[in-house]
Amino acid sequence: MSKNSLKYSVFLKTIFSLTLLGIIIYNIKILELKEDFIGFRPLILIIPFSLIFLIRIIQYALNYYILGLVLKIKLSFREWVKSVFFCWSVGYVSFGKVAEFGVLYDLKRKGVPIAKSGAIFLLDKIITLISLLALFPLAVIFLFRDKMIIIITPLGLGVLILMLFCLKNENIRNWIRNRIMGKYQEHFSGFYRFLIELIKCKIAIVFNAFNTILRLLSYGLTSFILLKGFGEDISLLAITGVNIINQVVTMIPISIANLGVQEAWYIIALKQYGVTAETALSFSITGRGISLLLISLFVPYFTLSLRLKRRK
Repeated sequence: MSKNSLKYSVFLKTIFSLTLLGIIIYNIKILELKEDFIGFRPLILIIPFSLIFLIRIIQYALNYYILGLVLKIKLSFREWVKSVFFCWSVGYVSFGKVAEFGVLYDLKRKGVPIAKSGAIFLLDKIITLISLLALFPLAVIFLFRDKMIIIITPLGLGVLILMLFCLKNENIRNWIRNRIMGKYQEHFSGFYRFLIELIKCKIAIVFNAFNTILRLLSYGLTSFILLKGFGEDISLLAITGVNIINQVVTMIPISIANLGVQEAWYIIALKQYGVTAETALSFSITGRGISLLLISLFVPYFTLSLRLKRRK
């Protein structure tokens, strides 16, 4: 993608996010939104929310670390955590795939070839996508009951079968590889060999899939805790289903950091459980706010550690 295309894409995403947020704010009652924020009980919930948030980042790093062991990458688990946390923090408030590509750059700086880190990154994303697609039909069926069973079940199974077929077919794999790497293939020398080596390690893949599913489900737990702070009594299973669908919806690259899209989905989904649009918006904004607060507390530490390393 050229620089002009990238700028145009960012501009369109920004306009879309701001427009969607504007429509949402226009259709809510500001006074009720203010009352929701005033009535929120943060002190009771901030500790469990923060712990789950940090554990989720450790899970990201653990997936990369285990796959890294397969490729004999001599990097401590602590270094993986630092790379993932710092880059993921930057990506949280930015656009596109800054977090993922930031991890690749940081690992290269630490002596890990891009071919190896790229293979790890791609396989982890494939496992995450398959896990999401496996959970998505279950979430839709639970939330919408028998209304969507006829449509979603065959659709979800069809997508899963298609993905597995693409992974098995060598011609399709080569086409995907060429499309992803494009003119930068020389920087990814050995990438395909490392990816095949990872795929052959079944234990690492099973562990990654299990850990990924736990991580995806943990979003429901943090949302459940947060909604309790707003006085909403929604079952853990229900809000987990809402979050699974949210993660699939926000994968569509049409906004900046999912701004607007996530808020719109929460308003639509939580409405059927009696949650007002004002509370749903307050809930989404608060979740973003606490996450940014936690990130801001750790960024100075990582920045300082990077500067000290450069001086050495």
